[in-house]
Amino acid sequence: TQNGSYNYVAWCWRAGGSASSDSSGDITVSRSTNNAAKFSILTYTGNGSSGSTIAHGLGVKPAMTIIKQRNSSNGWNVWHQGNNNGDYDSFGELNSNSAWYQNQGSNGPFSAAPGTDYLTLTAYGQVNGSGNTYVAYVWADVEGMQKFGSYEGNDNTDGPFVYTGFRPRMLCIKGVDEAYSWFVFDSARNTFNL
Repeated sequence: TQNGSYNYVAWCWRAGGSASSDSSGDITVSRSTNNAAKFSILTYTGNGSSGSTIAHGLGVKPAMTIIKQRNSSNGWNVWHQGNNNGDYDSFGELNSNSAWYQNQGSNGPFSAAPGTDYLTLTAYGQVNGSGNTYVAYVWADVEGMQKFGSYEGNDNTDGPFVYTGFRPRMLCIKGVDEAYSWFVFDSARNTFNL
């Protein structure tokens, strides 16, 4: 909500226009996809059945997903290919400073690695509770545009070098080993390298 005594920032991704229905997976989704940017927004109703698939529409393996249960205050479930070599049953939460939840099995987001066409959901309430409604945001790497990866800190003033292939305008960082908050840097507010 807007408050006159605070400043705000927003980061926005454009999907592919009006959403269309896709029933090629086990669960029908309403989806809008930007093929050039490899970004999709989709909504669906969970069926509570582990192993059910939803079509993400990217045509390549996703690099990061964010799934939010819309009819609950449950956390924003984040899966990322940079965590533990893309471990599909591990996740973080957007609204949390907790360490990443590793090797969660049936309480993780996926029961199989994300593929080029589908996400294979568990029955975990954050991603696929029976009758619950969800929104999912799905990204893939695009050379020269967006890169999703990981690095190990070295406790050095200069820090490790991370090659992206382009000059980033936004950088989002989350520590996975300890209870760290999310950090976001962007070229609109931070006009030089901090």
